[in-house]
Amino acid sequence: MEQEAVSYKTNMKELLLILLKHHGIHEGKYNLAVEFKVGIGPVKFDNTDDPLIPSASVGISKIGLIQNDDGADAAVLNPRRKPRKKASTAE
Repeated sequence: MEQEAVSYKTNMKELLLILLKHHGIHEGKYNLAVEFKVGIGPVKFDNTDDPLIPSASVGISKIGLIQNDDGADAAVLNPRRKPRKKASTAE
């Protein structure tokens, strides 16, 4: 029996929130930063006698946060938790 593929998708705002929480950021304005790697070279696309074709491949190598004035407010997306009051022990 074939297993059904499971797909988890995260939009950019959710990814930003995940990174803010992961890094413990509660102040400042942030946007996502994406770093790409580009490779170029000749590629043969199929099993025909066609010649190699000049090609490029682009991949995402890193995703992170960049602080700037136009970004999402970390204080709103990931506010600091208020400290809990310790339960008093009555004797």
